[in-house]
Amino acid sequence: MKKIKIVEYNRYHYELLPTWIQLISSFTPIDNICLFMYPGLARKGLSSFFSQLPNFRSIFVTDPSRGIVLRMLRLPIALLLRGFIRFKGYPDINDQVFLKVRGPKKDLLVFNSIEPQNLLKKAEFFAGKGYRIVVVLHNGNLIHNNSYRLFLQRPNVYVFVLSGMVKKYLQKAGFQKANLFAPQYFNYKPRNDISERISFAVQGSVFFDRRNYDSLINAINFLVNRNNETNFLVKIIGNSMTDHGKIIREEILKKQIEGFFVFFDYFLDYNEFYNEFDSCDYVLALQDRMSIMYSPYFEYKCSSTINQSLGFNKIAILHEEQSILNGLEGISITYRDGQLAEAMSHALKQPVEDRELMKAMIKERRKHLLKISRENVERVLNE
Repeated sequence: MKKIKIVEYNRYHYELLPTWIQLISSFTPIDNICLFMYPGLARKGLSSFFSQLPNFRSIFVTDPSRGIVLRMLRLPIALLLRGFIRFKGYPDINDQVFLKVRGPKKDLLVFNSIEPQNLLKKAEFFAGKGYRIVVVLHNGNLIHNNSYRLFLQRPNVYVFVLSGMVKKYLQKAGFQKANLFAPQYFNYKPRNDISERISFAVQGSVFFDRRNYDSLINAINFLVNRNNETNFLVKIIGNSMTDHGKIIREEILKKQIEGFFVFFDYFLDYNEFYNEFDSCDYVLALQDRMSIMYSPYFEYKCSSTINQSLGFNKIAILHEEQSILNGLEGISITYRDGQLAEAMSHALKQPVEDRELMKAMIKERRKHLLKISRENVERVLNE
């Protein structure tokens, strides 16, 4: 029986795993799936997204990069052994995936991410041994890196990307092998009511190169002090105690608009993160053309806001170009550079019937993208 081993070496990108498990388990018994990931995050809520699967306990969960082999040996012997292993081209002997993968070559290895470069080396090792490899390419510009391009072009490597925009970017670069994978399954019941006080979600830890927080502060200041619109909250759902987060919070205090923000001073586990996300009425991506820092989100990188807003049936407020590139025109509220306040004001005044119609269209879009993803996964599994 074919085994599928899903691997995530990093301590992020876990939001993709529920969709992988859900789609793969619809084609193969769940006890044929092994999951290698950091167990701390599994304990902090991620496993609840798989709880509806009858044999979830059979999934093997372990930290892929932590082993005990070298700890059991004296240092000189360990160093010699590690040198020999590397000379032979093997991954680190402590690598749990290397230690556990002993199945036939027909088994499938799913690399949920292949960055940084050392993860590419691990994937190359297994591909070179004849294993069929599925990889998620989170940054399409890696196609211009010769090492990555040579690996991705291998006949036993199957490439998945997170949006049609990234797929088109790769096609323009001459790479035609990309398959769409929309991580929009989160095992939850959508919230249909609307809050008395409208809430906007901004997800992720606070870093200036990810989102234009200045535009958000200016928009809130305008809504409150110029438009006299105050019946709303903005939830920064992620760690706001980063260096950039502290700067943002100080600026908000200076403008005396702190009453319109909710912050979190710690890393939220997945249950808490998604509960807070689902409690909001609208989602803000905060990526625009006002800085070159956000250019990747208009070219070769899918903002996580896109798939999570679709997955949770939320209306996203996006730059108009970002909306078009991701096929969300007509089912998102859009704005041009410097006009975020107007878009948020539109959301605050949106009639209930318009909102419900838009959410119904979002639901259909999600079904369509998951159907394509399912077909792509099925095709790879059956090859």
